[in-house]
Amino acid sequence: MRIGFPERISPAGAFVFAAVGFGIQQAQHTDIVYSSLYFAFVILSVLAFNMAGGFSRLAGAYYFWFAMLICIVGVTWKMVINEPGESNLQVPNLTMTCYVVCAGMFLVVVSILNTLDLRRYEFGAGNRSGSLNYTAAGLGCILFSLGNTVASFTFGIAPGGLLSALRQLDQFLPLGIMLATIGAVNDSKGRRTVSFISLFGMGFMFLGGLVAFSKQGMLTPMFCWFIALVYKRFDLRRPQIIAIVIGTFLSLYVFSPLSQARDLVNDQTSYGDRAVIAVDAIIHIQRTRAHVAEVIADKVPSHSYYSTSQNALIQRLNMIGTDDALIAVGDTAEPLGLQPVEDDFINFIPHAIAPNKRDPITGNHYAHEIGGMVSDDDFGTGISFSPVAEAFRVERWFGLFLVLPAVWLILFSSGEFICGNFKTSPWSLLPLLMYAHVAPEGLLSGQIYLIGFGNGGILLAILVSTRLAPTIGRLFYGSAIAGTTVAAGSSTGRRVSSATGPEPAAALP
Repeated sequence: MRIGFPERISPAGAFVFAAVGFGIQQAQHTDIVYSSLYFAFVILSVLAFNMAGGFSRLAGAYYFWFAMLICIVGVTWKMVINEPGESNLQVPNLTMTCYVVCAGMFLVVVSILNTLDLRRYEFGAGNRSGSLNYTAAGLGCILFSLGNTVASFTFGIAPGGLLSALRQLDQFLPLGIMLATIGAVNDSKGRRTVSFISLFGMGFMFLGGLVAFSKQGMLTPMFCWFIALVYKRFDLRRPQIIAIVIGTFLSLYVFSPLSQARDLVNDQTSYGDRAVIAVDAIIHIQRTRAHVAEVIADKVPSHSYYSTSQNALIQRLNMIGTDDALIAVGDTAEPLGLQPVEDDFINFIPHAIAPNKRDPITGNHYAHEIGGMVSDDDFGTGISFSPVAEAFRVERWFGLFLVLPAVWLILFSSGEFICGNFKTSPWSLLPLLMYAHVAPEGLLSGQIYLIGFGNGGILLAILVSTRLAPTIGRLFYGSAIAGTTVAAGSSTGRRVSSATGPEPAAALP
């Protein structure tokens, strides 16, 4: 079964999906206005995805995560559990209208991007992807990230210092895993999808997520492996399919409850003790699940979109409930104005230059505004909202019609200028990975963060992986990885669509 990034979704199929959803919602007594707005959002989202070129461009990849994980997955699951679509929302029609407006404005942004196409410059890589040894580059990136982590623990991270800047820009580990996976496919001519190097990187990242009890940290390594295979248009066989099934099962049955058991550790627990507790919790997963059930006691989280408690992963795959609560506040309270947006951009300036700059507003601030999510004295817990909700809270309709689209335009044009063509540039997998998290739940400030620190991290990762990492990789692994290089996007040993990359014969030396 060959897999690849879709570049287009059938409008007819999308219409059928939206129409069936409309019918199911009406049978479940959903408000007809809400159903109509959701229908419009689905149709506009498909148009936006197709117009952006799907996964052939950064904007299309972004919008896929944006539409699916903000709204579509959540509303679809709402139908599955037989709940009216607008139930548990304070201002359901206003919330869905905000989503529809953003989908329409995304079409405007894509129209501008199609005219202003900066992919041909490929500023970061300088057209070096065709001659890159992916295995060596992947190993170099992984070792660079490992060294950065060790240095941070050894010397500490002083605000405004060099290590602090490197930690802000460190995107080497996920890129290293993806490059090493591509290298494993290239070096084995399609017979293997993992190597010692990629497994080492995946294990290192998983360990970090494990001791932090972070679901994202534990799931990201496998996601890096999978999207690298999709990029290669790999022909999945039984071992890969079994691995995907097992990974899906573990994410739902093991890692999700483990991430909810953070009360088993505290800030004073050492990393070694955290690892021991986490492994014990996995070994005795039934006990862990019982503990989580006792702590939660089947309570529905505050501002949940669902009437009953859901799996932690399912609960995370939509932003409607919390977005609705913040949009309700924005509809009645005085707008915050553009000061938060200005602070987000000023935050790009190092502390050494601007020591008195204000800290940007975080989701914790908005959680206090809507109430019920954090205690009155809790100012550290991170709470997620979509960029739609914060844009509306900042400047209401002006935020949706102008501020958010402007941020999008800067984000995508700068990203394509750095990464180049998604079809032939593996560096584009890095923003794709970032977008999966930031697009649906990173607030407006998260999108601005990607413009500065995100793009800076991507550029640094590209420069290191193309100039320095291959040399580091060869020094540590020797001539064993001094093998062939294969053009990006092709699938070694198999026929490849011309839309993705050249035929293997043209890529092999």
